Amino acid sequence: MSVKCPACQEFVEQSHLCSKCGRSLDNLHKLVPWHRNPRDRNAAILWARSIMARRDWLILDSETTGINDTDEVIELGVIDCDGNIIMEQRINPVKRRISPKAQEIGHITLKDLKGKPNMLQAWQEFAPKINGRMIIAYNTAFDIRMLVQSLAKHNFPINTDKSLRFKTEDAMLKYAQYVGEWAEWKQEYKWQKLPHPAGSEQDAHTAIGDCKATLALIKRMADTPLEDETPEVIATLISVTTGTIEMFENKAIQFLAMVIVLFLVVAWSRCTIGEAIDRRDYAELQLHEAKVNAQRQEQEKAAKKKQKAEDKLHKSDKTNSIKGSTRE
Repeated sequence: MSVKCPACQEFVEQSHLCSKCGRSLDNLHKLVPWHRNPRDRNAAILWARSIMARRDWLILDSETTGINDTDEVIELGVIDCDGNIIMEQRINPVKRRISPKAQEIGHITLKDLKGKPNMLQAWQEFAPKINGRMIIAYNTAFDIRMLVQSLAKHNFPINTDKSLRFKTEDAMLKYAQYVGEWAEWKQEYKWQKLPHPAGSEQDAHTAIGDCKATLALIKRMADTPLEDETPEVIATLISVTTGTIEMFENKAIQFLAMVIVLFLVVAWSRCTIGEAIDRRDYAELQLHEAKVNAQRQEQEKAAKKKQKAEDKLHKSDKTNSIKGSTRE
């Protein structure tokens, strides 16, 4: 994989030292990998920043008996935006079997689930916690599908609960867009494994461990500088305020907030344009002064050259005059 060196801004193959300037590249999490379309990475970064600006979201992860249409959830984990545990619950499945692969990955056995609540009982605790919230997961489609399947085994279609409403976001798709590894056969960005921060690998494939890894990933994406830093301030302002505005249910308040945001954007743009004009005028003045100085230097150089030639000619005439006098 190629990464951008923070010192010389050159893309080099990932190693311990930059092949261009020799800088240490050991702190790889701060490096920016090469991307086929920087705008897509910028979009993922701005998404992460907008998420971090909000307070109405939770991170969900589930461990299951497998990945098929008949499998069920056996562990649910939910944390808030500060990493606090909202729910951590193991669940006794209807189908008394866990696939060998799922046991190998999650290290959960049927013995561990004995006496635990079933999915319907866990749902009664879970549903109020996510109501009105944004739910983020790493592969949200899978987690939601497994929740629906598990509840269906108790004859409880999730869509029958009209009082329950929540939005979903998929951190896996945003991270794939952020990394930028292209899958030619799918014509989309390749899904990446959920990276776990150093020292937390032992928590991988536990519901809470994966929730915390997802939170760390969103923070890392949000901290990444944009490829083009010129519109960074305005883009961040828009993303942050848009996320905040969505928290208000009152349409009048949303409209007022959008007007304020628009005013701030216009004011910032005018200041930026004014600064750009000042920088342009200053650059033109510097260029003019440089040209004048160059012309002055050329004139002084030409004058010195002319004076030197005249002095040489005068000296030659004087020498010839002396020689003529001596002959006489």
